[in-house]
Amino acid sequence: MQSEVAVEKKPLKESTVAELRELAKSMGMNIDSGATKDTLMRAIEIEQRKRQIAIDEEAREQLKQERMKALGFKAAENRLPTFEEVAIWGGTWQGKKYPPSKKLIVEFFDQNDPDNPFGFTKGGHFFQFFQNDASGVPFLNVVPECLITKAKEFAGISLAHLGSPIYKDVEDEKTGRMVSRIVGYRPRFRFSVVREAPPDAPFGIYEEKEQQNDTNKT
Repeated sequence: MQSEVAVEKKPLKESTVAELRELAKSMGMNIDSGATKDTLMRAIEIEQRKRQIAIDEEAREQLKQERMKALGFKAAENRLPTFEEVAIWGGTWQGKKYPPSKKLIVEFFDQNDPDNPFGFTKGGHFFQFFQNDASGVPFLNVVPECLITKAKEFAGISLAHLGSPIYKDVEDEKTGRMVSRIVGYRPRFRFSVVREAPPDAPFGIYEEKEQQNDTNKT
């Protein structure tokens, strides 16, 4: 019997249905007996990415604790929350009460780097958005609405307000000379909202629970 590590070294596309089922079994996954090769590949890739996210988050937390210990810091129990924390998790900021941000299921696209996931930390939580799987199918990501909204109130924390400046040659009113000025911004990130996520859905990659209609079982 092949080990999980041995099978994982082989690209999923090059694996047979039997090999994919064996890999899924070694990972403790429950796969429907009628699942197609495309369905198996998708489920395994999602599980692999979810496991890597968990490993990365644990490593970051351990590193944080080690650095704080080395510097002699102690957790500040009475520390006031940041606006990022309040916007995401709910709370009060400058006298205004905020409810926890609505969770959305979205497809994500990075104009600057369309092939790789994008990770960042907001409100003390590490978020990682994934784009397409090995077959080019968009991944679904659970994100707080406040991090992708265009509302001005969240301009300081929302990715929707990040982008590249658009320059245009215009005439200077004082000198009459043509100068290059910023006339707008080209958004870096694109979010396509699929629907609202369940309130208990964890942030990160979202596994769609739907019946598969493809017939590629070889």
